[in-house]
Amino acid sequence: MKHATIEPLIIPQDKLDELKAVLADPKSPDFRKSVIKKQISGTCLVCGKVPSHIAKYRMDGVIVIEKCCDECLDR
Repeated sequence: MKHATIEPLIIPQDKLDELKAVLADPKSPDFRKSVIKKQISGTCLVCGKVPSHIAKYRMDGVIVIEKCCDECLDR
């Protein structure tokens, strides 16, 4: 990414706790896990995990915003 601005993704603690509880619950349907993850944090562009950072950069005159987790950010 050229000239990307990378910022930490701020998720309120109560929402993060809710997300972790739903993802850890084996009884929770995959569809519910997917919906809750998208509503609270979105997903990492590369691997689909819960993101921790937002990268913003310009491409062809448009600002592109991508979310990524710590592992994929280090790549």
